[in-house]
Formats: sequence, C-alpha cells, structure tokens
Amino acid sequence: MGFEYFIHVELSDDNKEELRQLLDFESDDETWGDVIELEESGIYVCKSIKREVWEGLEELKSYLDKKMLTYTIEEL
Repeated sequence: MGFEYFIHVELSDDNKEELRQLLDFESDDETWGDVIELEESGIYVCKSIKREVWEGLEELKSYLDKKMLTYTIEEL
C-alpha cells in the first residue's frame, strides 16, 4: 500500500514509447519502491512513502514539460 496519484495527460503513441524507455531506465535506481504505469488516459504513480509526486520523477516531469504536454495530477 502506498500513496497513489494519477497524472491525466493525453499521450501519442510516440510519447508512450519514449516514456516507456525513460521509465525503464529510471526504475533501476531513482524510483525504487515506486510503481509507475502508463495507462490509456495517463500515468499511474504509486509511491511507497509519502512525498511530493515529482520527487524521484524529475526526468518524467521534465519530459512532459519539454514536450509541452498539458497534465493534471489527481491524488487517489
């Protein structure tokens, strides 16, 4: 059990593939203990300890901002 967030964002197939590669890379160290899944309507994030949603996910936030993708964060 952890702290869950959903990042609502519209992603193209190219965005999804790039994010899969980014998330696979990050899962080796920075996001240890976190679950990050790409879903049809956005990105599901479950953190093992309570902290700011972007902590440990700076590269994900940077990607979304760089691609100028509009997103909203919902705490579940």
